[in-house]
Amino acid sequence: MEIKDYIRFLAKNYILIIAITLLFAVATYIISVIRPDTYQSSASIEVTRFESEPQTDVPYYQYDNYYAYQTASVASDNMIGWASSAATTAEIYKRAGYDIPSVSLKELAKTFTAVKDVSTSAVISLSYSSSDQEKSARMIETATKVLKEKVEAYNKVTDQNTFTVQTSTPVTIAAPKMEALNTVIAAFIGFLIALGSVSIREAIKSK
Repeated sequence: MEIKDYIRFLAKNYILIIAITLLFAVATYIISVIRPDTYQSSASIEVTRFESEPQTDVPYYQYDNYYAYQTASVASDNMIGWASSAATTAEIYKRAGYDIPSVSLKELAKTFTAVKDVSTSAVISLSYSSSDQEKSARMIETATKVLKEKVEAYNKVTDQNTFTVQTSTPVTIAAPKMEALNTVIAAFIGFLIALGSVSIREAIKSK
């Protein structure tokens, strides 16, 4: 199809193309505006471990606690594993005073997001989202307590690796609804669908 034919094609069907594009854009904008707010809560968890004996009291070099930092990093990986398990998530729901949702174990394990921005660090960023602001804050607060207690329970059964867990005060914010961005994306998708629709219609007519 030459350019002039394509322009003629668009001019012939511009009303339908504009209508479909606007339909997608307006519908998406309305849905974005009226949908309930989503509240995101986040807290950081830091695991630390120091050598039980100071450098001056041992005959070997401790490399400025390098291995202690490495051990703390591995311990933080274990905490991420706990936060990503269905069993721990169920415990957090109960401790926070909420019913466990009727979902698969796989979906339940995805309730919290626990990541380390730097893989070798011992600092975890834990987050949770809910349409209930109070629930969002309580769940993340309870989660940090449960994870900290698990480390403390581990400390009680071993005298080799004693870890200290420090948690930040949870922060809860309302997630932006992104009305403008969602509307632009929907309008673009609607435009492509409109082009496809009118192209099919023209192809059927030409037969």
